[in-house]
Amino acid sequence: MYCVIDLETTIRNQVGKNKGSAHWDDNQVCYYGLKYPDADCLICTKDPVPIPGFDAILVGQNIKFDLLYMLRNKEIREHFSEYIIWDTRLAEYLLSGQVDKMMSLDKLADRYGGSVKDSRMKEYWNNGIDTPDIPPELIIPYLEQDLLNTELVFLEQLQQAKALDMIPLITSQMKALKATTVMEFNGMKFDSQRANVLSIVCKQQMDTLEQNFKAMIGATKVELNISSNRHVSAVIFGGSLPYYIQETVLDDDGEPVLYKSGLKKGQVKTKRATKEEHFPRKVDPRIHNISANNNGYDVSVSVLDHLRKNQPSVKELCELVLRHRELAKQVSTYYDGFRELQYPDGFIHGELKHCNTHTGRLSSSAPNLQNLRSS
Repeated sequence: MYCVIDLETTIRNQVGKNKGSAHWDDNQVCYYGLKYPDADCLICTKDPVPIPGFDAILVGQNIKFDLLYMLRNKEIREHFSEYIIWDTRLAEYLLSGQVDKMMSLDKLADRYGGSVKDSRMKEYWNNGIDTPDIPPELIIPYLEQDLLNTELVFLEQLQQAKALDMIPLITSQMKALKATTVMEFNGMKFDSQRANVLSIVCKQQMDTLEQNFKAMIGATKVELNISSNRHVSAVIFGGSLPYYIQETVLDDDGEPVLYKSGLKKGQVKTKRATKEEHFPRKVDPRIHNISANNNGYDVSVSVLDHLRKNQPSVKELCELVLRHRELAKQVSTYYDGFRELQYPDGFIHGELKHCNTHTGRLSSSAPNLQNLRSS
């Protein structure tokens, strides 16, 4: 016994890119589709999502989306471990040997002889029209076609998996998908107030480092920016940087041109002119250190770290830049970046993806939770 499920929801989420996210409380289920074997599609219009029987395999395309809404139901959460699931996207990824990553239902339906859906639905959503405002006579057939295509793909995949003796592998990976779905639903607690304090402290330290960087170089016509690779390259390896001045406009006789009317009448006209300031080379770059975009020399972390350890003349300079980058990373990625991904419940609900790599490993986004480490 199996049950194909598919939900159509509102698109009100204001965190990240997934407008239909179940983690945004104001998002609601508008249509709930079920498809059992040898039965017509059943379309419901209610929220919360009703509870499917535990004796049926829950089948869906990118089923994690649907499961996250279902987990809002306390009874489903309590019995979630009893469900067996089959995600057609993950199954195809495994059947293809991790080649076909993140395949859409349209592509799967085309592969297995299904029908292409009405593209007008995506046009509505792409134009910001919320699901309740889309005519039911359009969205209900769209949902029914999703159910039929998903069922077709599932049945074909099941036959392939049996023939290839891959049922044990696929079953284990579906259990893993259930686990990461619960992880995403629970989320990671984030102290926004503490992050704000740390962000302010880091920015103050960054300002000090930038001032020290400029003081170390001395007076320049160029407004040096410690965050600019081009500026850092010129300061360490030598080169010219542009700066701008206001230059007097001259007539054909070399005399200053004056404004003839308006608020500036009688004043000398000026124009913006570009000049260049040359910075002497402090150390010689390696031959392979030319920047890929031809914008100076490579000043990546590895290069600066090498110079810090081996070139005493630029040791302090490199340390300033490296520390500034470290603080900038903390602010943009963690303190300010994570605050932008925090939901009103105080948690960050990152996404763990099962079929986004060629190696079969998990990947993570919004944010990359696998890149975190305790301190």
